[in-house]
Amino acid sequence: LNRNTAPSITDIAAQYNLPGFVRTEGETMSTSVRGVTGNYQQVRNWDTLYGTFFTQDHIDEAARVAIVGVDVVLELFGDEDYDPTGEIVTLNDRTFTVIGVMESRDEPFNNDNGSVLVPITTAQTRLANAQVRGGMEVSIIYVQANDSDATFTADEEIDRYLYAVHDIEAEDQRDYSITNMSE
Repeated sequence: LNRNTAPSITDIAAQYNLPGFVRTEGETMSTSVRGVTGNYQQVRNWDTLYGTFFTQDHIDEAARVAIVGVDVVLELFGDEDYDPTGEIVTLNDRTFTVIGVMESRDEPFNNDNGSVLVPITTAQTRLANAQVRGGMEVSIIYVQANDSDATFTADEEIDRYLYAVHDIEAEDQRDYSITNMSE
């Protein structure tokens, strides 16, 4: 996807989902693990409360670093105002260093506050084997349109692109769905 294919799009971020258990000494919780790209924070318009977001080095190295939601902080450390940056947690039996906490969000369908973010490459290779058709599987692609008036045009551009790239010949063969948040 490039400017010629989709001129209505400003940026694209990817997410790979898997279930998980995050644990510290004495506390364990079930969580949604989200492998995300380095621009996820900008595309989702979601800032860190403490610490930092992933760097390109974290992505390139499939680093074992994590950023947690405020509900995870409360469950594991007993105080939602606690800054666990630098703490070690175990995520699906692998050790990770917490580098940040995301701001609290009120999005009922996403449970962002109860999630653990890791670099997308870490999720795809260290926590799962996400190889498919010569590439890596993703669960969600977030697209940022140039402005609010361009969202429906961006939908059409994405649909055309995926239809062609996935070699779809009939409407009922689509292996993806598009959701426009402005709807």
